[in-house]
This record gives sequence, structure tokens and C-alpha cells, in this order.
Amino acid sequence: MENAQNLTKTWSNLLGLGMIASALWFDKNSLIKNRAA
Repeated sequence: MENAQNLTKTWSNLLGLGMIASALWFDKNSLIKNRAA
């Protein structure tokens, strides 16, 4: 049970980091597009 809980925490942390990274990536791309437009 403890291993499963640790695995769930790890996945939730990875998903959170992925969401933050993708949000920053989209923001950067939109800024570049706005400057180019």
C-alpha cells in the first residue's frame, strides 16, 4: 500500500510539473506570435 501511495504522489507531482511546463511553453509561444504579428 505504501508503494502505491508513493507512486501516486510521484505521478501527481509529474503531472503538475508537466502542466506548469506546458503552460509556460504555450505562454512563450503566444508571446512570440504576438510580437511577430
